[in-house]
Order: sequence, then structure tokens, then C-alpha cells
Amino acid sequence: MTDKTTPSTHKFRAHPAWITLWSVLYLSFLVLGLIFPDSLIVSIIKLAGIFLCVLFVLIQFKGDRLIQLAFLCTLAADLVLAADNTAATGVLVFCGAQLAHFMRLNRNGVAARIWLVIALIILVVGALIPPEIGIFFYATVYAGTLLSNLILAIDWYRRDRSFYSLTALLGFILFIACDLNVAASYGAVISVFPAAVQGFANYASWVFYFPSQILLAHSSRSMVK
Repeated sequence: MTDKTTPSTHKFRAHPAWITLWSVLYLSFLVLGLIFPDSLIVSIIKLAGIFLCVLFVLIQFKGDRLIQLAFLCTLAADLVLAADNTAATGVLVFCGAQLAHFMRLNRNGVAARIWLVIALIILVVGALIPPEIGIFFYATVYAGTLLSNLILAIDWYRRDRSFYSLTALLGFILFIACDLNVAASYGAVISVFPAAVQGFANYASWVFYFPSQILLAHSSRSMVK
């Protein structure tokens, strides 16, 4: 960990080909997602963006197994939720992604292990009860870990104002913005909000989620000495 008054000396090398591909996909989603929100092509575009994130971390950060695990879980969860956006299994796999991010960001090994054990107990209990109830157990672990990751990213950025800590911080901020829209969409499904909210919230969630994953894909701690 670098001293908080000294930024990391590692200089990030831009990857124009990756950025170009992500930009084309994101702009395509912004346009087509408004016109054809439920089309197969839009789903393919969204999943292609996350698949590129997986390829990026596998190639760029070969020694960072946790960031690789986080994005493999993220892609798996998105594939499940693409078929059924309220599937409990998708939320469970997303818990795995958030826990992988938590382990890679947390430098306090004892605290990380304690939360990991607690989270696993909650997830096991959730898996043993009906899915319509278990999903709330999964959501508790997911939300708690996501908020913890934001706090860890803030602390990392305060200590080491590097490119990598900044992408982690911005990535988790956008991730939470995405999930607020996911919650609004679910609220529309259960009639807490008007039905019209669902379509807008589904679109807005990916407006935030897509760039959040690109940012997090660049936030490997293995690059910071």
C-alpha cells in the first residue's frame, strides 16, 4: 500500500482498441436500448460489453485471480439474469462477484475472513429455504458487500490517489446507481411504483452498469506497489 500523500508511480498505458470496442457497444446500447429495449440484439450488446471486461482482466491482469473471479461471476450472473431478470440464482452469483471484489480490496485479512464466513452462512441458509424468500437473504449479502466495497474503494483512494483506486471508486459509485434503478424496477414489478417506472429503470440501470464494469475492470490492486 502506498503512503496516502504519495500517488502510485505506476503509469497506466491506454488501450485504444479496448476503449473503442467498449465505446461502440455502449453507444449502440444507448441508442438501440431506447428504440428496441426488449430486442435480442440489445441483450447481445450488453453481454458483449461484460464479456470484453472478462477478456480484459484475463489478459491485462494475469496475476490477479480475484478480479478475474469477480468478472467471471459477473458474466455468469448477467447470463442468468438475461434469461430471467428476477432469478434468485442470478443474485446469488452476483454475491460471489461482490465477495471476490471485497477480498481483493480488503487489506484487513481478519475482517475479510469474518465477513466472508458470515456471508457464506447467510447464503447457505438462503439456499435451503424457498427461492422467493431466499432471494432476500442473497440481496442482504449482496447489498452489504457492495456498500463495504464502496467504503473500501473510498479508503483506497484516500490513501493512494492512483488511476486504479479512482476507477474502483467511480466504478462502485456507478454500480450503486445501477442497483438503485434495479430496485426501482423491482418496485414496479411488485406495484410499489407505477408500471411505467420499470422500463425506464431497466434502461437506466445499464446506463450506469455498463461503464461501472469497464471502470472496475481497470481497478486491479496488483498494479499498485
